[in-house]
Amino acid sequence: MALWWGWPLLLGWLLVAGSCQVWPAQPDARPMATPTPSVSPTPRQAPPPPVSPTPAAEPQVTISAPAPGAAIGSPVRVAGRARVFEGTLTAIVYDGQGRELVRQVVQASAGAPEWGAYQSELSFPAPERQGPGRIEVVTYSARDGSLEHRAAVPVILQARSVSPTPTAASPQR
Repeated sequence: MALWWGWPLLLGWLLVAGSCQVWPAQPDARPMATPTPSVSPTPRQAPPPPVSPTPAAEPQVTISAPAPGAAIGSPVRVAGRARVFEGTLTAIVYDGQGRELVRQVVQASAGAPEWGAYQSELSFPAPERQGPGRIEVVTYSARDGSLEHRAAVPVILQARSVSPTPTAASPQR
């Protein structure tokens, strides 16, 4: 007897809660259309600000002497400023064919993060004829030895001077 009056309570509770789904009694009945959720337009956001170009990295090695295009002989004074690890640099003179004429380690007055001045005289074998050349000041990675920083100036290598051959002194009369 208690089961008989319990069924109506259970059915009522399911209908009130809205969790009861009623299936069509006929197999050919069409299902009810489900409502399409309305999409409200999202507010437009302002476009992002334009990206400014990345500034070029400041050179960490500069060469102040010799000037680009200068005619140089041996020895040549190489000077400049650098902000490099432990202030250690390498100065190199190349001829017009890219052959290394001299390589010398140079020490700046300070290491990074400070700027240090450097100066050195490089002696190299002068070419037979005047021609193009290049001076480079570079640094190498302490971690793997790869080239880190490089500054270069084109120069004109002066030919070695040819001393006149001694001639027999002419007799004086």
